[in-house]
Amino acid sequence: MEGAAVRVVRLARFPVKACAAELRDEVEAGVSGLRNDRVLAVVAGDRILTQREVPALARVRPSLDDATARLTLAVEGPAGVVQGRVTTQGPARDVLLFDEPVAVVDQSELFSQWLSEVLGQPVRLVAAPETTRRTSPGDVHGLTVLSDAASVSLHSLASVAQLNDALAERGLPPVPADRFRANIVVAGCDAHAEDAAGRVEVGGVVLRFAALDSRCVVTTVDQVSGERAGPEPLRTLTRYRRSAGGGVAFGTYLTVERCGVLRVGDPVRLGTS
Repeated sequence: MEGAAVRVVRLARFPVKACAAELRDEVEAGVSGLRNDRVLAVVAGDRILTQREVPALARVRPSLDDATARLTLAVEGPAGVVQGRVTTQGPARDVLLFDEPVAVVDQSELFSQWLSEVLGQPVRLVAAPETTRRTSPGDVHGLTVLSDAASVSLHSLASVAQLNDALAERGLPPVPADRFRANIVVAGCDAHAEDAAGRVEVGGVVLRFAALDSRCVVTTVDQVSGERAGPEPLRTLTRYRRSAGGGVAFGTYLTVERCGVLRVGDPVRLGTS
């Protein structure tokens, strides 16, 4: 399906995996996804943490300057803000991402001390060097850095609206779109029209469908408070969004076929091929 009236209404990247989104008016899309998306992570021992284990990661708001590699981490409360420069140089070590070893470089002790205070446990901030690029699964393979699956995630506002209608029918409050932590949110198409889009053109960037986005407990985490908010929206999604392989699907994973710059307001074409 195509939709000339479909447009990008939100762009987000996640410089630090599992932390809050950094909203952008524009962002480069390269072969491994959005520039500086999930290039850093928080590690406990030899494992990369996600909101599955530590929902409080959602409270940490990162901002990364692409030109200077200066990273700012902020949180509400006494810890406030910490700043420093990201480096991908230095000794690399392997940590585990879903039991898969990936090479990372430890960052400044200042970051690690600050994050340990915020999260209440000893952790370190690490970055992926240029050599850490993983092959993403799906119908069309691509590259990714430290994301769970494919390079870029997308869903429509109409899909969120349909979910919220279903929640309202059950007497439950709506959930915001940020629960789904998408890189790209579009408006102007039907609910879940993104599922059938084998080719997505955003401005001059071309993306290819890799897989439906299978959802987990992270969708139950309030992305402001960093606390689990209960069984929703997963419980309601299981009523009408069960996927053939089990679990529930919401939104899609895409790989980048033609690189370029994405901008809020860009026209979007959802094509079947």
